[in-house]
Amino acid sequence: MLTALADPSRRRLVEMLAGQGARTATALAVELPVTRQVAALWGQRLAAVKELAESLRE
Repeated sequence: MLTALADPSRRRLVEMLAGQGARTATALAVELPVTRQVAALWGQRLAAVKELAESLRE
């Protein structure tokens, strides 16, 4: 996880989602130096991490 957040674009993605909530991959790609497909993939991975974290809290 820390390695992934070392990338400035991924860190910016997390900051954007934390501050502004859910966004479409297209909206994220407009503000990041990545394609819509990459933004969608990162979003899927973050959703999986969030789901795992929530299940561990239970």
